[in-house]
Amino acid sequence: RMRFPIALIDEFQDTDERQYASFKSIYAGADDNDNGLLLIGDPKQAIYSFRGADIFTYLQARHDTQGRHYSLDTNYRSVPALVAAVNHLFDLGARALPQRPFVFDGIPFVAVNSRPASEHFVHKGRTPAPLTLWQLEGGAVDAKTYRQRMAEHAAAAIAGLLQDAIQQ
Repeated sequence: RMRFPIALIDEFQDTDERQYASFKSIYAGADDNDNGLLLIGDPKQAIYSFRGADIFTYLQARHDTQGRHYSLDTNYRSVPALVAAVNHLFDLGARALPQRPFVFDGIPFVAVNSRPASEHFVHKGRTPAPLTLWQLEGGAVDAKTYRQRMAEHAAAAIAGLLQDAIQQ
């Protein structure tokens, strides 16, 4: 803490319990204003356990830092139509379950603004739908089979987009 008085953990949603405990033990005991621990993360990504995310660690950190949260209100990475579609989708969930839009307590839904509409995604001369939902055909399957089929479908769709881009 003396050598590195400020720690900034970006992508905090990918932090596990042991990592958080380590940083917390180093920085939580600081009684002066010369030390700090900044946690930057997206709660909607904290559910991705396949890449190390731990929703319960995220929720604990959110609880531990209550009253000291700041949010960015504009998404500059995505086209405005996608931001609007995602906002709408999560708003539907928030209206259906006002206290629990993300299933877990403690993660509120906050709509964001989008950057100015200066660019549009165009594929084969058209602007495609900003958000597509896929559904497997053929009835119910187990979780492993579902993940495998959806991964294959996503990979094929991405390969198709890349192939189309090469041909243009």
